[in-house]
Amino acid sequence: MAVVIEKSKFISKIFFGVFWIVAITPFFGQEFLPSVYEKLSSPMFALIDLAIIFLGLWTLKRKVDKIILLLFVAVAYISSCIFNDLSIIFFLNGLRLYIAYMMVVPIYNYFFSEESRRNAFVGKMDRALYIFLWFQFPTAVIQCVLYGAYDYVGGSLGWMMSGEMSTLVYLISFYFMHKNWDKDKSYIINIKENWVLILLLLPSFLNETKISFVYLLMYFFFLLPMDRKFIKRMLIFIPSMLVVILIAGYFYLSVTGASDDVMTEQYITMYLTGDDEALTYIEVAVDKGVDEIGDDQGDLFRGIKFAAIPFVQMREPYAPYFGFGVGQFKGGSSIEKSEFAKEFDWLLKGTVMGIFAIIIELGYAGIILIALFWWTVFRKQKDNVRNRQITFYLILTILLLGVYNNAFICVPFYLIFIYISLISQHWNYTK
Repeated sequence: MAVVIEKSKFISKIFFGVFWIVAITPFFGQEFLPSVYEKLSSPMFALIDLAIIFLGLWTLKRKVDKIILLLFVAVAYISSCIFNDLSIIFFLNGLRLYIAYMMVVPIYNYFFSEESRRNAFVGKMDRALYIFLWFQFPTAVIQCVLYGAYDYVGGSLGWMMSGEMSTLVYLISFYFMHKNWDKDKSYIINIKENWVLILLLLPSFLNETKISFVYLLMYFFFLLPMDRKFIKRMLIFIPSMLVVILIAGYFYLSVTGASDDVMTEQYITMYLTGDDEALTYIEVAVDKGVDEIGDDQGDLFRGIKFAAIPFVQMREPYAPYFGFGVGQFKGGSSIEKSEFAKEFDWLLKGTVMGIFAIIIELGYAGIILIALFWWTVFRKQKDNVRNRQITFYLILTILLLGVYNNAFICVPFYLIFIYISLISQHWNYTK
């Protein structure tokens, strides 16, 4: 028993050490020691990935987790080293981004597997999430004052992490709202009594993360109890949320200084699918080849990047099924970029969406494996109580992120997201 307790304490100390390093280091490093942080951030996060993988392998017990891990490594190896002839070093460097967040599941399951260990861990993790949520407020305000309400407002996650920070702010607040929810009180009273959690959503409106409006709707919608009075509540909810969205939209436009056009259907369509110039850019690539394409287009719209996938896959017969190997979005510093990444730099640079990245690197086999991974996270287990509202919220968020950004390569993001995903399937553990 003594050995088990020591193992538990050791893993807990490493885990929470990793959590706080990745959760706050980017902000302090970028704001106070930018040159030092720039040099050390890459090796630091590589070591963090290795630490998580080490803990995951040490706690790996369930057969289903072992099968998913082996399948993923096998497919990634076949894609990278056999079909695309990438080096082992390149393969391992790209693989660690996927394996690291998969290895978080056995770590959490280890802590959940024994009652006293579980109670101690859930208490520590919930306190960490609450502190993290509060910490986004001052850091986001400071960044907004220094740089304006743009992508540099990523809170403690640092610059260019605005989408990840905004997503986590909503998710953590939503999680605590459900933990504090009193079923014997009305919807409005519960909101009033937890007004602080609503206030802590403010950092998401200090940047240009437009998906925050979707999160805002999801937040209040999935707080509605899903019972026989659901339809009646919806009749009240819809007009109320229209008012909330209008107020939030006015605040967003005031802070960011954006044009009123961002709320129009025309702008949203262009934002998601691109304009005629971007479409022409892709058409020229199809007709004349990428060597003839200039590099002045900048970051392509999300819809345009998805539209370009079939053209890129025509390069190799195996590409639709196995992709071009892991690590295509990395390299350029300590490891040289692949020939594919150099040739298609115009497509890979800038905004990267989760589904887009997986299809490029591992093809549709990768999509199937990632779907299986999430199935293992959300599957119902015997004698456990599932929080359906949080579960639906999380699954919808995963789908949205798949076409919005590649948040699951961000270490603090997946540590928090997967914890809430698992605890929502074991809601009795939160008591």
